[in-house]
Amino acid sequence: MAEDDYYILCPQRPENVAGLITHLISVDICRSRQEERFHKCPNCTRSDTWKREHGDTAAKAV
Repeated sequence: MAEDDYYILCPQRPENVAGLITHLISVDICRSRQEERFHKCPNCTRSDTWKREHGDTAAKAV
């Protein structure tokens, strides 16, 4: 995995929706936040919750 792929925007919103507060996190932190049910995850296109509800077309899988 390239370093460019290791840090991702949290939360990653759908392309047509701007995020109010976003920051870069590692893929590992993203995964742990999903496991801990972080409050921003359901609205993030990288989360398993989003993918179940909207399909896997919005963002690259984590």
